[in-house]
Amino acid sequence: MTFPLPIAPFEEAIIADDRPAYPWSVWFDLKFLGRFDRPHLEHAFRVAFSRHPLFTANLFCENGRTKWRKGSQDVVVNWISRSEPRSREIPDLDLRQSCPTILNVFEGDDYSEVQFITHHALCDGAGAFQLITDFLVEYARQFSPDDSSLRLAELKPEQLRTRADLGLNWWRWLKMAPKLLVGLFGVRQFLMRKPVSMISHEIFPDESPLMTGAPGTLFHQFSSSESQDLRATAKQRQVSLNDLMIRDVILAIGAFRQDRQAIQVKDWIRIAVPINIRSGKDKLTPATNVVSMVFIDRLPSQLKNSDELLKSVADEMGLIKRNRLAYIWPLCLFAFRLLPGGIPRAARNNACVATALFSNVMTLFANVDLPLENGRIRAGNVVLESCDGFGPIRPGMCISLVSMTYAGQLRLSMHYDTRVMTPDDARELMDRVAQNFRDSLQSGCKSSHPSDKLCKT
Repeated sequence: MTFPLPIAPFEEAIIADDRPAYPWSVWFDLKFLGRFDRPHLEHAFRVAFSRHPLFTANLFCENGRTKWRKGSQDVVVNWISRSEPRSREIPDLDLRQSCPTILNVFEGDDYSEVQFITHHALCDGAGAFQLITDFLVEYARQFSPDDSSLRLAELKPEQLRTRADLGLNWWRWLKMAPKLLVGLFGVRQFLMRKPVSMISHEIFPDESPLMTGAPGTLFHQFSSSESQDLRATAKQRQVSLNDLMIRDVILAIGAFRQDRQAIQVKDWIRIAVPINIRSGKDKLTPATNVVSMVFIDRLPSQLKNSDELLKSVADEMGLIKRNRLAYIWPLCLFAFRLLPGGIPRAARNNACVATALFSNVMTLFANVDLPLENGRIRAGNVVLESCDGFGPIRPGMCISLVSMTYAGQLRLSMHYDTRVMTPDDARELMDRVAQNFRDSLQSGCKSSHPSDKLCKT
């Protein structure tokens, strides 16, 4: 029996910090060529959600402890035709009474769009794409029931009970302890430094609405050749693509603030970077949160030389990986549970914790056995054209950026706070980030970095 499930520390932190002004909602927009068969789609989602039970779970209190129980309501598919008013507003999600996941399907003459909205307490980005993958495979199976290659991945729902263990027992925690001690200095830095908002503003009252109407969203897609060249440039510079993108996001934010005379010598620009900490065992766990967060801080003076900035970001991310410092945040949450007020007291914050969030979901559907059409997945009678993912906005944080690669093309999705940023502001920032990525391509062989010896002219 999967339920009831004790609430995990990460989930508890998110729920404690959730509020109308800054909800922890996440959503994904999937655009398809072709129109879905309605019964097949509804069946495929029923199967997918049955395999990932947290998406429909509700919170309850038992003996003073908050737990998950099996939800009383299934996910309902809302079919919206082209002739109907098309609202993009993200509704409040009720984790206690209603189904906390919403599905909207928009239909055109020869296209369809699936909007999948859920709460971050239920899954991270990798978990969301576990469900989306299952949906695509199950939908395709109904058109080719005899195709033995269309199989749903094995899952072990009982592993949800140990999801907070992060694949580590006490002996492994002890073995990691010497390396994790390096991270204590980082914790001190995190607490001592005060990051700045991209645009200075007052934190909104908890009960004020996030926005009226549609959320602020933008996307930018790079061509296949640009995407391939970005990876080649990162390899040539002996850094990861993630390092390169973090550097370029920091530079874009710095330039954006400088143009508005908002830059001060001691202004820390802080990028929150989610880190997937799944182990091999977690491949069999249904969708959930197995994620941590690290923070990259830089002063304006550290943005003057882009090559040195890239090297410092790569060095810091390398230190985090080598010493497994992504486990510091989960450890802190466990420690907070032992203190007065517990995790809720530590998690609920009315100050700016980060300037922006940048999440790199990496390559989508890399191991999915579905036929391809021009490099894009065909599932039955539809072809998946593009994917966008949008993360939550926290107090003082004006934007969250998500990057993902699909069909060989890198795509950036931005969620911005419309109470603070205008559409022109958001477009300017997105254009700066995209231009920085392109500048990285052009400067790949012009760098003073030691990897110059790899360049060929």
